[in-house]
Amino acid sequence: GGKKLYLVYLLFLLSNEPMSTTSSAAVIPHVLYAGDSDIARWPLPDVSSTTYEPTLTSESSRLAKSGWTAGDMLEQLKSMVTGEALTLFGGDGPSYVVVCTVGENDVESSSDDPASLALIVDKIMEGMDMLSNGGGESCAFKGALFFGPKIEPWMFADPLDVDVGAILAHARLSTKIAARFEERPNFQFVDCLGMFCDSDKSHTELLMEAVAKKGDGGAVGAQEFSFTVGTENFNDDLLHLSVDGYGMWDDIVRGWIETL
Repeated sequence: GGKKLYLVYLLFLLSNEPMSTTSSAAVIPHVLYAGDSDIARWPLPDVSSTTYEPTLTSESSRLAKSGWTAGDMLEQLKSMVTGEALTLFGGDGPSYVVVCTVGENDVESSSDDPASLALIVDKIMEGMDMLSNGGGESCAFKGALFFGPKIEPWMFADPLDVDVGAILAHARLSTKIAARFEERPNFQFVDCLGMFCDSDKSHTELLMEAVAKKGDGGAVGAQEFSFTVGTENFNDDLLHLSVDGYGMWDDIVRGWIETL
């Protein structure tokens, strides 16, 4: 199911030859984690969950806040611009990468309005562009990894009335972000929509199923879906990832960095 997709993705990453083999001792880039609560709650070593310290003295930095929308993150980045430059790191450093997820807090207000969804994705891409140009002259940007929207257990909290609208909104957003990332060779999109479901379907296939189930807007029971979403990778709130869930994402980040 979803775990199979996750393993396939890991194998895909690890099967690619590293882009540079000029040195036998690979230089591990600094990792900047940016985004909403999925980033703010990520258990990272030696990084506070509530503050962002622009430094290259640790393995990673975090620029995140629970509840952030794509617009909130973008405004924060704009507020950090000095003159015409955004410098996220102080001091010298060889290189950095960005790990980001944001946008799930936007979709509640967007409903199924294509123009609203397009605006969300525009803000995400503008934020990613800023993040990829924040290393100054001394710290080169190597690439960005974006974890897409996911189907979460709370959407199935009422087995007799699944929140099809939420599934549909997340699926539409996932599809639009993925399409934009295809235009950017140094931006890697991770399809998380069915990652925690017992399904091998892509985000596009899950979108099609949600559209079909939406129908006339009546109640749709969980048994009418071809998949279920487990709770083992989520906290008790059925919304945020558990340590096991973040472990899956950690594996993907490590595998991706090894390909750079």
